[in-house]
Amino acid sequence: MEPRNPRMTAALLALYAEMDPNGCSVQAAQGGGRAVNLACPAVHEDACTAYRDLADRYSTTGEGATARQVRQYASERLGCAAGQ
Repeated sequence: MEPRNPRMTAALLALYAEMDPNGCSVQAAQGGGRAVNLACPAVHEDACTAYRDLADRYSTTGEGATARQVRQYASERLGCAAGQ
């Protein structure tokens, strides 16, 4: 996820709010508004899957170093398991 991209953030918020209206996917944000809740299991799983798919894409296009960076970010910053 790219929090600095307001259009993407707004689209994700709308999607999760629709899919999980009473769940943990969307939370109140600091300073008001709403935020996608990465601590929510469904959101966390989706984020890890997206980063894994992105890393796989980089690997298949010969960009192994970038794939490793993506996997490292997912592991260190999001807590994604190696196979997740």
